[in-house]
Amino acid sequence: MFVEVHIEQEKRLENEGLPCGIVTGIAGPVWIEFTFNGEAGYAGNTPMNDRRDALVAASKFVSELKKLPPHFSKSAVATVGKLYVEPNGVNVIPGKVTLYVDVRDTFNQSRNELVVAIISLGKTVAHKHHVEITYEENLRVAATPIAKETQQFLA
Repeated sequence: MFVEVHIEQEKRLENEGLPCGIVTGIAGPVWIEFTFNGEAGYAGNTPMNDRRDALVAASKFVSELKKLPPHFSKSAVATVGKLYVEPNGVNVIPGKVTLYVDVRDTFNQSRNELVVAIISLGKTVAHKHHVEITYEENLRVAATPIAKETQQFLA
């Protein structure tokens, strides 16, 4: 058996005043690329009620995304860390936004269910904001639970 000593990448142990912990599972990531396609236009003469702003739709998606993981698992997370806005002009209504969602959990089933919910959220938001949406899964790695025997051996 091999054991890797690792520095915690979050503050859970510190917040609980614990000097160390034993990993119960390794989270498996799924990366999904979403593209919201609206209609670019000149900001100065396009009325607010006549816009198909891809960034407004993408922003709504991002703000609603954070609410989903707790409904599936205590260890599930979803993050948008990369986003491209086109044409990216100060006075231009964004016509296209591409963003990347990193979904992780230590349990494959709940992670996979969360992925389905995230895709559904994207479709719902796009429909409500009158933009089109496409998505593509770019990565899927299985979560790895740590055997109870191994956890007990290390305790």
